[in-house]
Amino acid sequence: MGRVIKAAGRRGDAVPAGEHGNRGAALLIRARAAAESIFSRERERIVELAMIVATRIAGRALDADPALIDGVYERALDGLGELPPREVRVHPEDRPLSRVDAMAEGKGFVVIEDPSVGRGGCRVAAEGAEIDASLDAVLGALRDAMLGGARG
Repeated sequence: MGRVIKAAGRRGDAVPAGEHGNRGAALLIRARAAAESIFSRERERIVELAMIVATRIAGRALDADPALIDGVYERALDGLGELPPREVRVHPEDRPLSRVDAMAEGKGFVVIEDPSVGRGGCRVAAEGAEIDASLDAVLGALRDAMLGGARG
């Protein structure tokens, strides 16, 4: 059988459980405050790093499956609903990889090649409305959301 050994009376051995809990909670609170302080100071750099990673991932995804572009075009064209169509601007390198001509023609849009749009996105205009579905616009909105709307 086992023995019970008591160490009571030695200095430092017997600490009430509540005291350990209070020390641990205080350490956690200080650690969290330090982490929040670091994140607050470095927030913009962290977000910019996330944007670089997102851009690279999007580029690799397009290289691996150019048909992803069609989904972007389709959502943008559908986003204007029944408004009288005008134009859809696409990057010249994306046009031959996609079905944008067929999609645009079916809805009455004119396709315009525009290198300023950037790969993998488009800008669609109808009477009284425009949708910017360029990668820069999408990532810019994501960046703003992650920074809480305040960019510096």
